[in-house]
Amino acid sequence: MKKLIIAALAVGILSGSAFASVARITVMGDGFGGAAGGITSGGSFFYDDEMNVFYNPSYVSDNGNWAMIQKAGTASFAGGVMGMGSLNFGVFFNQAAVASGNGPISLLVGGDTGIKWGAAVEATHAGAAGDIGMNIKAGVQIADLDPFVHFTVLNGDVDANNNLTVGAKYHWGDWTPYAFFNSASDPSVTSLGVGFGRSMKVKEAMVMYSLAYTGQPDFGTYALPFTLSVEGDATSWLVLRGGFAYDLHSAAALARVGAGLKVAGAMLDWAVGGGNPVAAADIDSTTFGLDGHFFTNVGLTYKW
Repeated sequence: MKKLIIAALAVGILSGSAFASVARITVMGDGFGGAAGGITSGGSFFYDDEMNVFYNPSYVSDNGNWAMIQKAGTASFAGGVMGMGSLNFGVFFNQAAVASGNGPISLLVGGDTGIKWGAAVEATHAGAAGDIGMNIKAGVQIADLDPFVHFTVLNGDVDANNNLTVGAKYHWGDWTPYAFFNSASDPSVTSLGVGFGRSMKVKEAMVMYSLAYTGQPDFGTYALPFTLSVEGDATSWLVLRGGFAYDLHSAAALARVGAGLKVAGAMLDWAVGGGNPVAAADIDSTTFGLDGHFFTNVGLTYKW
């Protein structure tokens, strides 16, 4: 019985929402090989991560009282979620580019009324051209189905590059099928994607893989990304992870590795980058070392 409890706790820690970082997503993949543009909003479709609140705000209702500071390359963002009564509220600064503006502020709210729900508004400051961009997002969790919708406006008008996005994923045991469709005013940037992922425990680690299609039908361009990821506890305080992505269409491939340090309620994640002291850390460098950008896409998450 004791072994079963320990195993259950291990699965909960590894496959649940104990992690949240750009570094983790960068290493383990988003389910579309990075080819889905901004649809995933920094999260992943085929495994759990707190970053998933940015494409489906209903996930803000799953866990309250956590905060993160992330540095990914030359970009940085920070924010957190706090529970107040029956609702969870989130505020994030500079999480992602919205429309053509910059420096966005994201406000999220979610709750559980038998159906978990969430909504988000992401607004930019004025960009170089004085543009004001806004994303309006909503999502729910109904049984095992997690649908979401995004709507983008620019200066009060629909932004041609990201008009309306709808998507969903379905929890089917170890399997997670998922899909999205992005309908834009400009047909040349209309896109869609569909795929499936699986998460399974293998001894003391979690092994996850996914296969997807994503493309722009009017351009005839597409990708068929396959992703394989592994994550496990090396010690009680050290998490190791790796990811491999291969496009079955273009034959492009890359492998990434990273790690996380756990101390009480804090997690420090990073991806291993290039070892040469270049201007921008190259996470796909063929060489790396402790003297250069070994710590790349660093993120600190704290839960209380």
